[in-house]
Amino acid sequence: MMAAGPREIAAVVDGLLAEHSQFDGLRLLNAFEWIEPLPIHLRSETPAVLHLRCPRPDAEALMNEAAAYADALGLLRRHPSRSPLLAQAMSALRPAAYGLEVLLRQVRERPGGRPQLDLFQDNRLSLIEARLRSALIQHDLYGAQAGFEQLLAQPSSVATRQAWRALVDALAAGASNPGSLWSAMEGDLPVLARRYLAAGAPDYLRHLWRQLAAATAGQAFEASVPLRHASHAWMQAREWQRVCDSVEADREWQSQPLLWLRLIEARQALGAVLVSRRLWLQLCWQFPDTAEAALQNERADPTLNLQWQLFLDAEPVLEVVHFPAWLLLVDASERRWSPPPSSVAAPVLEVYRALQQLLASDGTVSARRRLQALHPDLLPHYLERRK
Repeated sequence: MMAAGPREIAAVVDGLLAEHSQFDGLRLLNAFEWIEPLPIHLRSETPAVLHLRCPRPDAEALMNEAAAYADALGLLRRHPSRSPLLAQAMSALRPAAYGLEVLLRQVRERPGGRPQLDLFQDNRLSLIEARLRSALIQHDLYGAQAGFEQLLAQPSSVATRQAWRALVDALAAGASNPGSLWSAMEGDLPVLARRYLAAGAPDYLRHLWRQLAAATAGQAFEASVPLRHASHAWMQAREWQRVCDSVEADREWQSQPLLWLRLIEARQALGAVLVSRRLWLQLCWQFPDTAEAALQNERADPTLNLQWQLFLDAEPVLEVVHFPAWLLLVDASERRWSPPPSSVAAPVLEVYRALQQLLASDGTVSARRRLQALHPDLLPHYLERRK
């Protein structure tokens, strides 16, 4: 998922204007890969369930920043789109709020509404760039190289030539030169793709991510270069099952908190909510600092995230490693699950099991005394919930 600073937003807006002479909220979020799957009004006429891959305030901030940039460019505001396809997309997008819906429906366009590229009115350079753009999006290396040679014969800026060369070179590097491609993908290439390929950028970039994933398959995770692992490349390509496979194929994955987070996100994306939740709990035990930071950033499923917020507000304050135990009090579905002993330190596991036994015994005095002896701060939470 691409970061959305002012520079990146300007590049994406410029790219969308170059291809369509306008943009709306859904196109913008799609270009940043902040919604999933792709919007139906861009891909097909079949309604699909959409969901935000970022916190709602971040999506609103992105679109407000884009609107400010559009104002600076003098773009016109068009009445909100009423198309049936956009209506279907909005009905499928969850969660949605009125303010977010208004931003998603807002269309900004160039004065006159004419696409920037017109076969009868634009110059030869624009035609060559259109063919070059199409070849890159279709992963046609021969066509892209031929198009770039034609572009070199036309008057154009140095920056334009350098940008198109970088896009063509990345396609040529592919899996044969993963080191060069990694450097490009970690650099400005994604920004250039969104500026020059606009709505076609996600397809172009996913193709490159797939090639990187295939080239690094089987390589061990290195903490010094955490992004250069097949799991990261598959995540960028939105290939969730392959993310799981590449993480679990790494023999040392359970010692790497970043791989835990990738596996959790992939399981959530595949709809395996129960599996991802159990992984979250194990992460709390093994890497509490990582779990705390990730849960604060709303990376868990909505239900678990709500429970986490309640946990933070609870008194007496509990350590993160005891969030799984506290969860037994508020979610009866967790009470039958026993974590793998190897994933939990013995004292923490003992507290967890003592609370399990207390709940199963319906609050016997002996079970209360045992929990009191192991973790005095947890018993008040039990008594409060029992009320």
